[in-house]
Amino acid sequence: MLGAVLASADAVLRHSASVSKRNALIVEVRVTLARAARVFVEYDNPQAGRDRTPLSEPGAAHVIPLVRLRPETTYDYTIFVVDGTAVEGSAAVAGPGGRFTTGPLPLRTRATWPPRTGRTASRTWASTSGNMG
Repeated sequence: MLGAVLASADAVLRHSASVSKRNALIVEVRVTLARAARVFVEYDNPQAGRDRTPLSEPGAAHVIPLVRLRPETTYDYTIFVVDGTAVEGSAAVAGPGGRFTTGPLPLRTRATWPPRTGRTASRTWASTSGNMG
């Protein structure tokens, strides 16, 4: 049935969150389900706000990368399970969650942290765009 949700959040058999070995600002949430379904993860921090991943492809095992994270910051996350035939925007069952803390800012990006705001970049672009004839 299109858009049907799993009967309960206990469809999640196991889950864990760990900082990526390649980038301390990416966390991988590993999810094992009782049967194939789609999942997404919501994650938040009071200062950073709330974000969510795209809806995954159907499957029983998932590795969901969480991106746009701040260095050395603690986040809470919740796994949402949607029937394998559902589409984006369908109802979802909130499953288990947890907490993780990101690692330090990678050395190669420390000189550019914190990132510039779009406003500053827009002013710079606007001031030079008129010179392009």
